[in-house]
Amino acid sequence: MRDISDGSIWHLSRTQLSRELGDNGRVRDVPMDGGGRKLTSHRFGLHLTMNADWFGMLERPHSTGPIYYCINDLPIQERFVQRNMLCACIMPGPKEPTAQQLNHCMEPSTKEIAELKKGVKMDIFGEEPQEVFADETLDDCDTPGARKMCGLASHTHGMQPCPWCHATSTDINKPEGYEPDSFVKKDDSELLRQSFISKGAHPLRQTQILDDYGIRWCVKSLLPEWLPTRKCALDFMHNIFLGIIGHLFVKVLFAGYMFSAAGGAHSSKQRFEDLVNSVQWPSHVTRLPKNLGENQSLKKADEWRRLLHITPVLLWWAWKDGADEIPNSEPPLPSNTKSKPTHSRNRRSLYSAILKLC
Repeated sequence: MRDISDGSIWHLSRTQLSRELGDNGRVRDVPMDGGGRKLTSHRFGLHLTMNADWFGMLERPHSTGPIYYCINDLPIQERFVQRNMLCACIMPGPKEPTAQQLNHCMEPSTKEIAELKKGVKMDIFGEEPQEVFADETLDDCDTPGARKMCGLASHTHGMQPCPWCHATSTDINKPEGYEPDSFVKKDDSELLRQSFISKGAHPLRQTQILDDYGIRWCVKSLLPEWLPTRKCALDFMHNIFLGIIGHLFVKVLFAGYMFSAAGGAHSSKQRFEDLVNSVQWPSHVTRLPKNLGENQSLKKADEWRRLLHITPVLLWWAWKDGADEIPNSEPPLPSNTKSKPTHSRNRRSLYSAILKLC
């Protein structure tokens, strides 16, 4: 898979649909006259991704955030060029909006997306006006933003931290919380139903629905084919690079004393540092983090990403013995160690596990 167009969701969008709400709260999408055609079957059928992010525009703690769309049908090198982005609105701040306020911010662009799913006649350069169709393929915000934009419970919620399964915050600290066979997936149709129930419910009832199902009312639920979890993309950058990879190096490797300083210039720690600092990348590639052995704080996602590319070589070079093999043993702990790490420090075992991340 090289791009979003290689995913199955690319071919699922249909046009000219109407979303209907039944008496029991169930939702169905009904084709309008001549509707139901695939978005990909239209000459001008655009797949849009919604993004939102907040940043400090003025003095802290002022927070401002745009809602913007990118056109995924463009070549990837043109997709995020400023002139090709569609800015739907600017949320002025000074604080991030509540879920209800965010619904008001998203409502105008949501209505326009609904019209584009039906088809809008537009001027085409060098041709007669043509009908243009578009659909909001997914929401690609960071984790906190995506939960708000899709009406889902926060990732810090005690009972409903995951949009895709019924894992709780307690399960995250248990081995079975990482066994895929034990995951129970959430039902998008039921989440959609509860979203509509929450819309007109008493605030106490809304809180109960959020605790029981992990969903609140979201204006996006009005869009035909909108499904809360299917349209919510996993935040790969924060979960993998800033999360798992950062934790691996900071907590497991460095805080676990996996690079011994014994031996001076030939020590495991120094070999690691020297190799990282000697790597040469093409000029357009983000540089690797410098002095990683001394300072692991505030590294960017791109730095962890690039570091992961060469991690197998780095660890082999730092840990190898005289026979150029990784020892099936733990490195010695410093004499001034106050608390011994509780995780496995066997270099060969760790290396085998880390290879699965690379």
